[in-house]
Amino acid sequence: MPPSSSSITESKGETEEEALYLVIQRISSGRLLVDEDNDTWINLHNQPGLVNYVAFGRRKVGSRSIHTNGGKNTLTSSSSEEEEGKSSSSAATPVSPLTKDRMMKAAQSLLTCKLATASGWHADHSDAESLVTLSSTTMASLVTIPQASLVGKCIPGDKYMKYHHQLDKDRSEELYGQWVTILHHEALKLINPKKYDDKNKRGMEKYLRRAEETLIDPKEMFKTGVYEGKYSAFNEGGFPLLLADGSDIPKSQVKKLTKIFNAQERKWKAAEKEGKDSNNKGHHINEDSTEVISKNHVREERRPSATTVDSEIIVDEGDLGRLHMANGTFG
Repeated sequence: MPPSSSSITESKGETEEEALYLVIQRISSGRLLVDEDNDTWINLHNQPGLVNYVAFGRRKVGSRSIHTNGGKNTLTSSSSEEEEGKSSSSAATPVSPLTKDRMMKAAQSLLTCKLATASGWHADHSDAESLVTLSSTTMASLVTIPQASLVGKCIPGDKYMKYHHQLDKDRSEELYGQWVTILHHEALKLINPKKYDDKNKRGMEKYLRRAEETLIDPKEMFKTGVYEGKYSAFNEGGFPLLLADGSDIPKSQVKKLTKIFNAQERKWKAAEKEGKDSNNKGHHINEDSTEVISKNHVREERRPSATTVDSEIIVDEGDLGRLHMANGTFG
């Protein structure tokens, strides 16, 4: 079936930015090869929905606009270098990263825009439904496939595709993983909000507990938490000297504890420096209270934000009701 209509437009600017490129296609059923080596497939029988082909590249802000309609792509560009097939980027050009907020908005649009249909496509598109609505009445599917050629370019006369604007493989793979995760999170938020809230709360609690560990003074680290009661003697810096029963600590364990202690000491010093530097920038702080306020500032600055814990949310099979999500592997 032909790809659904979509558009990607860029605003004016000087720098380059990472960009998410999507081509959406309606499906009524199909099979997805997820592991070529082991010949593993996912069957999508009688599961109408969408396939989103995704790629990640660089674009000069304000340089071009892409419109997709019925499988016909039109590319307009204000860059004469691109028309000649030359790379419009350079190593010195700053590249703004693709933010999580932009990917969340793209995922929300993909899930809520009326692009899907359970049957034949009416001429006036009157039967179009969003994927979220479709999955509320029937089994539906959303398939994600990495497709590097979306950022390729072949100008008349060229013998090969050019990938001047493609991100490197490691960065593309990282963003692809984020995109798949965000799609699952946004789908869960729209289809099963109570489940999302519960999982988000548990993820926040786990994240906060882990983050609080970075606020422990190295001198106290081996005397509290998971280490409490394991050691009976410590040096002036808080490093353990004897096990709880008074025996020597094995050399292999001393080596491991030394790495843990040194890492915690670096985190602690960095946090203290960050707090003192921020306080020294001004706010008319009394010199006698600088140390106390710095420590409080460190704790406040190091406390994690609620917006960073989505990676703790695990979307399990069944959380999304009738919506089946499948992902191609990045290779």
